[in-house]
Amino acid sequence: MKAKSPWSLRVALAGWLALSASAFATAAEPVDESRSDFRETAAERDRRMSWFREARFGMFIHWGPYSRLAGEWEGKRTRFGAEWIQERFQIPASVYMPLAQKWNPSKYDARAWVRRIKAAGVRYICITTKHHDGFCLWPTKLNDDWNIAITPYGGDLLKPLADACREEGVKFCIYHSVMDWHHPDWPGQSFNDLRTGKPDKERFKKDYLFPQLKELFTGYGEIGMIWLDGTWDKAWNSEDGRELEAHLRKLQPSLVINNRSGYKPPQPEYGFAVGNAYSYTLAGDYISPEGEIPPTGLPGIDWETCQTMQPPKNWGYDRHAKFRPFPELLRELVDVSSKGGNLLLNIGPNADGEIVPSAADRLEQFAAWMKVNATAIHGTGASPFSKLPFKGRRTRKPGKLFLHVFEWPRDGRLLVPVSNKVSRAYMLADAGATPLAVSASPAGATVSLPAVAPDPVVSVVVVEIAGEPAVLSR
Repeated sequence: MKAKSPWSLRVALAGWLALSASAFATAAEPVDESRSDFRETAAERDRRMSWFREARFGMFIHWGPYSRLAGEWEGKRTRFGAEWIQERFQIPASVYMPLAQKWNPSKYDARAWVRRIKAAGVRYICITTKHHDGFCLWPTKLNDDWNIAITPYGGDLLKPLADACREEGVKFCIYHSVMDWHHPDWPGQSFNDLRTGKPDKERFKKDYLFPQLKELFTGYGEIGMIWLDGTWDKAWNSEDGRELEAHLRKLQPSLVINNRSGYKPPQPEYGFAVGNAYSYTLAGDYISPEGEIPPTGLPGIDWETCQTMQPPKNWGYDRHAKFRPFPELLRELVDVSSKGGNLLLNIGPNADGEIVPSAADRLEQFAAWMKVNATAIHGTGASPFSKLPFKGRRTRKPGKLFLHVFEWPRDGRLLVPVSNKVSRAYMLADAGATPLAVSASPAGATVSLPAVAPDPVVSVVVVEIAGEPAVLSR
């Protein structure tokens, strides 16, 4: 795809926003009544989305009976996608189902999970209530053979997590797959050898999917966001997606919805190559790039990139997969924040209900960095600069520029290409110390740095200015 200029992309997106009545609209017009009776002004939308925009950092949790297999089946290993293991090896339902009957996550401690994750600077947690294999982490009344009640554990896995999130001030959010390999009314899936009769999508929606969503949205308090998935099947069309979004809006009008309902309004062209078009569909409230980061910010568009700690693309726990190094994960969070997006970083607990040591180690390192630098992430806006004269990224708040330095300059100088007068500059790790020296020139403001970086991965320099940044071109 031939790249367009950022301005061309803005024009394309502006045109889409003007034509579409989706919840992305920033004008004051109400949402299209043909989709639902949900209406909101631009100001109301901003209030509804405010927590999501402020958070910048969320945690994805993929957990289910597939965690027992941990990426291995009959001596064979999945190359990726441990949570897809039933499909990867075409495991018949009659063979796969007994796995859950022996699943006992006896070491599960929701409060410990939430406290550890919150300490890492995470503002919202999104757990898989039901993944593609159809297994439900709560004792749903809509099936009696494929939910947590049939396991030795027996208890509800969602309620203690929802309660702990609420008590700890973390937004409780849910993932829910529309695709369901277990349900006889979901089309396709040759490995469902227990299916009888002909699949019926309308019956699946009205007698199963929608009632299950009602259980979740009436039984677990306020849910901040729903991360829909599994709607790429040809049997699921755009009208189904519109109906699903309308159903969700009625259940909890304050809800934030990702873009994977299956609804496909008119789409603009992006000015860059997109690896997974499904995750860039403009629907719901925000786009959800999976495993990739838009090269520039997207003005007028809320977005969240989901990434996993275990490459390549292992979302459920895989005992064989390695973990990505912390510096890579932290710099990814900074990169996403600097472009005005959120990072939804995934962990896959093991079958016992533990956050495994390698994941716990990454969370602890995030916690140490966030204890010092969280203000440079939470509630920040996208960088006003298209290019940087140093290796790193920038975020901003009114009157403050946060310079996230990846490689400490050898000459001890950091150029800030703005014409604004700098009132103060300092290291965020040493905010109470003597301010850093700043000199002005036609190229901008140059900050004199200490000899040694306070953090070996990302050090943050704060530059305080008056007014909006007056960026100087180079």
